[in-house]
Amino acid sequence: MSSPLPVPATTRQFIAGPAGQIEVLVDTPAAAPIGVAVVAHPHPSQGGNAEHKIPQLLARILQAHGFLALRPNYRGVGQSEGEYDEGNGETEDVLAVIRYAQSANAGLPLALAG
Repeated sequence: MSSPLPVPATTRQFIAGPAGQIEVLVDTPAAAPIGVAVVAHPHPSQGGNAEHKIPQLLARILQAHGFLALRPNYRGVGQSEGEYDEGNGETEDVLAVIRYAQSANAGLPLALAG
């Protein structure tokens, strides 16, 4: 029988986004990361947020395989600033997190999940 996945060490940080601060949950691997993954959450109208079970499980799996997982809350969700924007602004938020991930982790592969 396989061992359960370890519970990731999760921290919360804020990055600048087009509609204000974006709340990002960061799941850090035990060793130096082999890559960075941005994990998107389900639609907010369906109860989606960065702590939803699906992005949380994806982040745990990625973290267990050595990835630094970033789980942003879209604008107006959790502690992220702004208001729901029919998907357009939320796309801008994810792109802002991707740009941040690439600049803060230059040279590491980037994965998108969600």
